[in-house]
Amino acid sequence: MSIKQLPLQHLDAALQWIQAQEYKNFFLLCTGTPSDTYPPPHSVRLLFGGSHADVPHTILDDLAKVDSGGFYFTMLSYDAKNEIEPLDSKHLEPVPFPNLVLLQPNDFLELGMVPQGCRHWGRGEKLYRAIQKAGDDKGQVHGAYPDTTDVQVIDFVADVDDDYYLGQIGRIQQEIVEGNVYEMNYCRNYTARAHIDPYALFSRMQAQAAAPFSGLVKLDGKYVVCGSMERFMAKTGQRLVSQPIKGTRANKGQLAQERHELLQSEKERAENLMIVDLVRNDLNRCCIPGTVAVDELFGIYTFAAVHQMISTVSGEIRPGLGLYEVVRSMFPMGSMTGAPKVSSMQLIEQYERFKRGAYSGSIGYVNERGDFDMNVVIRSVLYDSHTGNVSVPVGSALTIDSIPSGELEECRAKIEKIKELVARSVVRVG
Repeated sequence: MSIKQLPLQHLDAALQWIQAQEYKNFFLLCTGTPSDTYPPPHSVRLLFGGSHADVPHTILDDLAKVDSGGFYFTMLSYDAKNEIEPLDSKHLEPVPFPNLVLLQPNDFLELGMVPQGCRHWGRGEKLYRAIQKAGDDKGQVHGAYPDTTDVQVIDFVADVDDDYYLGQIGRIQQEIVEGNVYEMNYCRNYTARAHIDPYALFSRMQAQAAAPFSGLVKLDGKYVVCGSMERFMAKTGQRLVSQPIKGTRANKGQLAQERHELLQSEKERAENLMIVDLVRNDLNRCCIPGTVAVDELFGIYTFAAVHQMISTVSGEIRPGLGLYEVVRSMFPMGSMTGAPKVSSMQLIEQYERFKRGAYSGSIGYVNERGDFDMNVVIRSVLYDSHTGNVSVPVGSALTIDSIPSGELEECRAKIEKIKELVARSVVRVG
């Protein structure tokens, strides 16, 4: 079965089936984006794995165990950085997750981009049949997660008010003037108390803008609902690719003009180039000398709501290195820290007021051949079904040329879109 663009009724059928199984832990990674709207490599279109067992791997050193083969889903929290560099995280984490999750699924389904790209085990075949049935029903949407105009009023509270946020931007820009960093990703966090349907939220997120690295993860009652457009890194054979995103324009329908404006923006190009240089440095830590290259610089790619500037950097991994060594060389991704990376992370801890946790981390998989694909956890909702805590971090990259009021408006725009989707997925408030 080929799914080059996953229709919503197919996805809803899959979500409805997964929800009915009441898995303790599962990963669902999917994309509805055709290949030509994102730079290669292009891989599977839907991956699902579920288990009722506890997840035993929670520290970074456990990554070394995947080199023995087998299929694993992976999630790295941003604060795994503390196991790589002499750093710490003293703030509170609104929805706590382990630094590392490795799930070896009992039930599994993989749907690829070609008809023969399908495999399953355990109850994965039943999920496959549910998706098939959705496709055979003449395109009728089953209505598992219908859109609704019944929007609940949810009180999202920012961890810092606007005046404080603007003041912090000024202080960070002074750090740049003093040469402590060249660029820094600065985030704020919005929290609310509400019980939501994460499956419905993911469905609505995909209906609004099917992102190429989206995912829904459940870990013992806690969820990550992710609509990411950014790949952290992917390995195929010995080739390792990283594709940082820096540079955004709203897609208002004036495609040629908007894409041209983004490409010609000196600020956006400067931000992108700083991160490309950082990624090249990271790749050189785990790749054969002389093989690291910039395959595409300042590529402009269009999605439903935005145009993005994406660069592609690649290299050949040194013999004998596995995912563990690569992660220690590359993580966390420079697009979510800044440059230089360690100095940026130190200042992030100083200026931010929350522990990022899963946000700014990575969700992905590693297969039996040792190939992997991992995203950047952005544009995401973190949710604890036990407590009703909802966390939505947003942020932006700051440079000396950043206009504080513009950064504030960017954060407002990002949070408003997500808040609306959350409000439409509320089961009860409080």
